[in-house]
Amino acid sequence: PARGQIGDARYAEHYVRSHGEGRNTLDYRSGYIDVLTLDALMPEGYRLLDVGCGTAGYHHLLTRHGHVTGIDPIPEMIVAANRFKEEFSVRNSDYACLTFEAFEAIEKLDAIRLTGVYGWYLSWHRSVGVLAKVFRLLKPAGIAVLSYVPPKSPVMAAKAILAPAKTVVIFRRRFLTMLGASGFVPMFEI
Repeated sequence: PARGQIGDARYAEHYVRSHGEGRNTLDYRSGYIDVLTLDALMPEGYRLLDVGCGTAGYHHLLTRHGHVTGIDPIPEMIVAANRFKEEFSVRNSDYACLTFEAFEAIEKLDAIRLTGVYGWYLSWHRSVGVLAKVFRLLKPAGIAVLSYVPPKSPVMAAKAILAPAKTVVIFRRRFLTMLGASGFVPMFEI
């Protein structure tokens, strides 16, 4: 990310190792608390779009889904996702190498997960249109799982104020304002 790249083959291999080792430990599962919470909140048979799914090694944690579509712009990630799909017996899922901007759904979705891409690698300050697209793609009672990086020091706070387009750091209040302007009503934060 520091070099302006979202990832590469080495990055994909790192995630292949992390999902292959200890995938049923409490430590591993706690790293995907958002996935576990989403799966528990959604009705049986829900449709999920996982943006920036990476290797999708954690999709085996989903037990109530009807269909999962995972997208990622890194080809190696999609190759690994398809390998894990078979290895972990993940049912009703498909994976495609593309960006969220290029994605179009045939029908409205029950849930969209964007953690790890927007807010961590791509700035919310420069991605306001993404929230509007997420809102448009969701069913009226749909759920979006989002993440953001709040300032953790005075230096990061100054960067968020002075150069918002050049940082992923964003104040909670600003992020909530952006959500409201796009039509979202926050449920809770983890």
